[in-house]
Amino acid sequence: MIKNEEVLRHFQIIDEFLDQHKQFWQFKAFEYTEIKWHDHAPLMSVLNTLNIESIHTLKSNADACLTKFEEIFDVDFIRKIESTFKVEHRHTIETKPEGFAQLQRQQTNRAMSGVKGRKLDQIQAFSHALHRAPFHYIGNGSYLEWCAGKGHLGRYLAVNNDCKVKSLEWQEALCEAGTQLANKYSVEQTFICTDALSEKAIPFISQSHNVVALHACGDLHSALIKAFPLSDALSLSVTPCCYNRIESDNYLPLSLLGQQAHCALSKTDVSLALKSVVTAPQKIKLRQASDEQVLWRLAFDAYQKELRNGCQYLPLPSHSSVFKSSDTFFRWACDKKAMPYPSTDVIDAYVKNAELHFISVRRMELVQGLFQRIIELWLVLEKASYLYEQGLSVHVSVFCSNTVTPRNLLIQAFRR
Repeated sequence: MIKNEEVLRHFQIIDEFLDQHKQFWQFKAFEYTEIKWHDHAPLMSVLNTLNIESIHTLKSNADACLTKFEEIFDVDFIRKIESTFKVEHRHTIETKPEGFAQLQRQQTNRAMSGVKGRKLDQIQAFSHALHRAPFHYIGNGSYLEWCAGKGHLGRYLAVNNDCKVKSLEWQEALCEAGTQLANKYSVEQTFICTDALSEKAIPFISQSHNVVALHACGDLHSALIKAFPLSDALSLSVTPCCYNRIESDNYLPLSLLGQQAHCALSKTDVSLALKSVVTAPQKIKLRQASDEQVLWRLAFDAYQKELRNGCQYLPLPSHSSVFKSSDTFFRWACDKKAMPYPSTDVIDAYVKNAELHFISVRRMELVQGLFQRIIELWLVLEKASYLYEQGLSVHVSVFCSNTVTPRNLLIQAFRR
């Protein structure tokens, strides 16, 4: 955990580190037909030994990946910075009679019976962090849950803390489902169906003692952080997520410190913060499907360059479903770019030729991945710096293991 002036200092240290290494992370791998560091002999000697399976093995083990490149990069710096934010597990301060506390735990378990697995683990870990000193004496009032969804976090807090909760969510169907759950378990939880990005949402921040947001996306968590210092609420606890879900093409820092930083991040750069390692065995098939989609995109890129007699990368939009074959992918891509559809034999040839390009892209992405957590820390510390600049006490910490969620950085602020 770090706090107050330490937040500013660590942001500046990380900003300088990223600026010094920007050639290794601030680029689009797809736009290079071969590895861009051909003049960096030590790095190339490592990358040239990696096939696709070894790349995936390293991506699934962050520490092994750092060790692989320890002769090239200052991985000790990365490890030290990451370890700075870890918090020792402490018992929640219990101020209630044991009989009452046991009854409350039973009620909490009942109210959360429909929430399973890692989602429940995240909620419990987040709630525990709210009772960590110095926040334990603040968190005994009412709560506003920002971007609530069905209000699972709010319902947990309402029962576990014996308090009133307002849950703000813009999707009416989620508000209705959350209200039904609150009524079913007799929870003092009220839903506010409103857009968190609208001016209508701002007054609700002042109507509760504590404001919480577990995995609020992009502009949604930024709007809350920006509005909180002007409110009457006592504390803020927010876990950012999906940093790239922003309207602007570039990340717009909230803090003066961020605005004066060496690094300026595009939406593509911000997306790197979300590329955490995949560890779950059940995601192997998803990984293989992703590899195919990337290979086909590279094959289509080679096709469009030859067809247009150019060398510029032509980006394709994202697609929600997974294509079953290279033929169906090419048909979709050609339709999107108004290009003639080639024969199956031609497609197969382009896919075959794209395999070396694909390996190069994955090797470059592996190097980019070394800086994933550092970029995420840059983003989180920038937001925390804004709160400190506004006169608040600020803490930044890790609230749970990355096996529970890789988006485990928590910003907490309260009035000095």
